[in-house]
Amino acid sequence: MTVSEAPKTRRRAMGWTACLWGAGFSVMSLTSAHADTQYRVVNDGTDSCSVVFTPNAKTSEDAPHLMATFEKSGKKGLVSIGVTAAEEWEQLQFVHQNQRSKFVGIEQVRPKRVANEPFWVTMEADGDASVLFHLTGRDGAEEYHSTTYRSLTAADIATALSDECGAKGGPFAASEIGSLEEEKSLELKPRDKRHIRWVLNQKYSDSMDVSRGAMTDRERNWLAKYASANGLEPSRYLNEELAALLLKEKFKPKRKNLRGEPGFKRFEDWISYDDVDSDTCAIVSFAKKVKGFKTYTVPRMEIHADPAARGNSLYFDFVTPNRFNDDFPITAIVDGRKIRLNIEDGRVRPIDMRNGFASADIVRAIRRGKEIVIRGTGLNGKSKHSVRFSALGFTAAFHKMARDCNRPKVRQWLR
Repeated sequence: MTVSEAPKTRRRAMGWTACLWGAGFSVMSLTSAHADTQYRVVNDGTDSCSVVFTPNAKTSEDAPHLMATFEKSGKKGLVSIGVTAAEEWEQLQFVHQNQRSKFVGIEQVRPKRVANEPFWVTMEADGDASVLFHLTGRDGAEEYHSTTYRSLTAADIATALSDECGAKGGPFAASEIGSLEEEKSLELKPRDKRHIRWVLNQKYSDSMDVSRGAMTDRERNWLAKYASANGLEPSRYLNEELAALLLKEKFKPKRKNLRGEPGFKRFEDWISYDDVDSDTCAIVSFAKKVKGFKTYTVPRMEIHADPAARGNSLYFDFVTPNRFNDDFPITAIVDGRKIRLNIEDGRVRPIDMRNGFASADIVRAIRRGKEIVIRGTGLNGKSKHSVRFSALGFTAAFHKMARDCNRPKVRQWLR
């Protein structure tokens, strides 16, 4: 039996819009970055200050970068949003939400009027969700250059321009209410910090996973939003009252919602569906019980079949998200029978046999069994973890996956 690589990512068609304005800026800069929003500050000592946002990907060093500028003028100043070296670009386009239209960006607008500008309205329409967009343009040599932003929001732009350039009024407000020192003085335990981050993400995002690092810039924006919604001063830093309120919030791990997905069908405790994101046919079961660790989402057992592949290759991920340590043995117990598993590239999968193929023991055992328990050691190398799944409905879901992807040979795993 063979095990395939990770499912492919389906490339979705995108439409186009355009954003352009024509002021030039010096390139002298001070590098700066928030935890989740990367940017550099361009400030040449005049009354003009700009924030140039770092893209997640770009086709060349000369590709256009999104730039927000604040100019001191009167009591409130002026705000502009455009791109670097704007005068060099022809046919500059802005890709977002399958729409294609050209428009002038924001050029020297009073802060209170920014929210009515088409560019800002487009960005704010996504709310607190991550915003994916692209900038692309043609230079004087008839060559195209593009940049990609995967998670920049209107709130991120407002925060950066407020904090770095002093923009105020309209959507711009200084975010430094409270202090990091006050937050550290609380001496919150790691599990309390995790609980707070998970509560904020569940309330204000559609994320199916949350990193275990420090609080991100976006989460600090949500923290201020949560404080305001609960009648507190909108601080981006935790204080005793705000932390206590968040710790009282109950958190129940999110469950990936597959209902409504193409090909969705439930077979007792297993679901078969077409995974559009990876362009595969898939089956999944959600954990019945977890011991030894907590996750932001309910752990899942997944198997994928690629319609473009041949033979009996499959993609296995027996526990996702995975919190097992790959330096220690990991075992599946199916109705009392122990079967060794392997962790490869972060995913739990069948062990490899000497002939270069993967063992089908676990799949055949699940076909005949009622319950699967995955056991191993935690990431700290000490705690014991276990995840309990049901095997009921597995065979029927597996056969549907084979039919949906026209992959009859994958049934060999069951024999």
